Amino acid sequence: MMQQSVQNEIILITGAAGSIGRELTLGLAKRNPKQLILVDFAETALHSLLLELKQAAPNTAIRYFIDSICNEAFVAYLFNEFKVTTLIHAAAYKHVSMVETNVCAAINTNFTGAKQILDKAIAHEVARFIFVSTDKAVNPQSVMGRTKKLFEMYALREQKQNPDIKIHILRLCNVYGSSGSVVPLFEERISKNQPLIIRGKESRRAFVQPGQLMPMLDVLMGGAASGVYIPKDYELLTVPEVAKRVLESFGINKEDYPLEYEPLFSSEKENEELKASTEMESTACTGSLVLVSNTKETLLDSALLQQCIRSAQSYRVKEAQSHLERLTSA
Repeated sequence: MMQQSVQNEIILITGAAGSIGRELTLGLAKRNPKQLILVDFAETALHSLLLELKQAAPNTAIRYFIDSICNEAFVAYLFNEFKVTTLIHAAAYKHVSMVETNVCAAINTNFTGAKQILDKAIAHEVARFIFVSTDKAVNPQSVMGRTKKLFEMYALREQKQNPDIKIHILRLCNVYGSSGSVVPLFEERISKNQPLIIRGKESRRAFVQPGQLMPMLDVLMGGAASGVYIPKDYELLTVPEVAKRVLESFGINKEDYPLEYEPLFSSEKENEELKASTEMESTACTGSLVLVSNTKETLLDSALLQQCIRSAQSYRVKEAQSHLERLTSA
């Protein structure tokens, strides 16, 4: 896939200092966009990214903000201050086990914050909105997966009602070595000579490499139609296979290192999926992504959605979780 020119683009990236946001920010910065606007509330991570950008792309025009996408006044300021042409929304709470016990925070950020960003993008006539989703949104059984599925549903509905904006859902699997994957956890434990905890001996996970992310973005920025996209090429590995690979990178044989096996958390799936049984792959898409479409129309209950938003904002936890489950069980 040909690298897309971004010289006339004003690109807003939320979650810019996260693993995926960082990879995309660095890749885009090297292509000399008109302006990059970076948003992340992780101060230390954003500072680290800015230091790297000074070395990698010293001449790129960059503005950065330490704030939350849930801050309505801040989001309004962004769209009033900058004429954004492309928005990449990567900000989210992603650690499944942590999110499971922080239901309201997850809904507030992963859905309501994302909704606020998309609504503003539509109102301000942004040309392209790219939402970084997850395979955990397919037949979700975790809070994190449900919040991501809910926003996928909302984004697809809004695209039908607002055809002038291109809305792309990039449904990724695990990015090998990212902060949310098991790889850095294994690396840390090996460096401390601690046994590796294998959660789910037979569970399989799909992985893409960080270097695959920019080619995927090129597909979306190269005139791709709106819709849900999944990686064409990924690697399926069991957790013990990941452990073996990480150990080998340290020059250690798996048989020579202590491993401890534990069951999966109830919120984790034995095998994750990139598409639902009701979704079909398009044969027309080329490059590193595949467009999938749902053969079954899913309707979003607007009244129940508003109840879910209000419950989460008021921290009525059980009520919010019940609404979330009802909305995403179809």
